[in-house]
Amino acid sequence: MLSIAFTLLHVVGNEDRGAELYLDAGPTLWSAGWRERTGVRMDLIGRGTPMETAEQVRIGDLDAWREYQTAVFARTERALASLPVSRLEAPGFATPRKLDENQFLYALVGDRDPRVIDVVEAFMCAHATRHLGELEHARAHWPRRSHVERRPRARACPCSTRSADWIGRGRAVCCTE
Repeated sequence: MLSIAFTLLHVVGNEDRGAELYLDAGPTLWSAGWRERTGVRMDLIGRGTPMETAEQVRIGDLDAWREYQTAVFARTERALASLPVSRLEAPGFATPRKLDENQFLYALVGDRDPRVIDVVEAFMCAHATRHLGELEHARAHWPRRSHVERRPRARACPCSTRSADWIGRGRAVCCTE
């Protein structure tokens, strides 16, 4: 199983790129120094990333990561709110493509040329939703506390000296493993 950090970098980075390419939101936020701020030692990753690379993804500064993903989500929301409907109906790709029948986008549009709205739905919305299942699967493997126990337990993060809280819904969870 790949790390939670890989899934986060993949999904949030994909949304960042999607806002640039399809929602006319300007360059990726990642290109504004977030790699350094988050402590991620690689650029945004996508489909076809070699397993050896994917297994190495780590987030060094979780607070900075939260700032980055919050900024990405807010930018997407702003871009969608201000995008003219005509842009959503425009061709999804600059040049027509023959979609592979195994691609999710093909399941959505079949043999017709996808529009921006189709690409956004497949590459940003449905893509993130599918990966949410991976995150839920990974969460099932984390140590849990009973609902009665109130004392937090911490486990030392293997790649830094700070501790990561492994418990509590909505709390920071170590994604550096």
